[in-house]
Amino acid sequence: MSFAESIGVMVVDDHRLVRKALAHIIQKQDDFELVAEAADGAEAVRLYAKHRPDVVVMDLDMPVMDGLQATREILQRFPDACIIVVSALMADTYANMAQTAGALYYLDKTVSPEILVDVIHNVHDS
Repeated sequence: MSFAESIGVMVVDDHRLVRKALAHIIQKQDDFELVAEAADGAEAVRLYAKHRPDVVVMDLDMPVMDGLQATREILQRFPDACIIVVSALMADTYANMAQTAGALYYLDKTVSPEILVDVIHNVHDS
């Protein structure tokens, strides 16, 4: 990746405060561009098709369509999509379900901003 190239990121979370906090972390990075924000999985699928972000940061527990279904639908239509699940649901079962759905990483919402940024870089660069 050249320094002139930015990593397009979409943030998906039904809680506005969390979504805005994640968006703020993304916007503070010189090499990231916040390309979209979605409040539920159905909106995430629509916005992914429109904006084709490099990386999606996806919540699991959302109304309308949950993050697992949204992950599956995005990957069915766009197999090269890179999705990171960031959730408060931290049982191994959820991590396994996210991985089965196609998510590349599963992070706890208590993760530090620095770790999230590193994971976004790792997913994008892999």
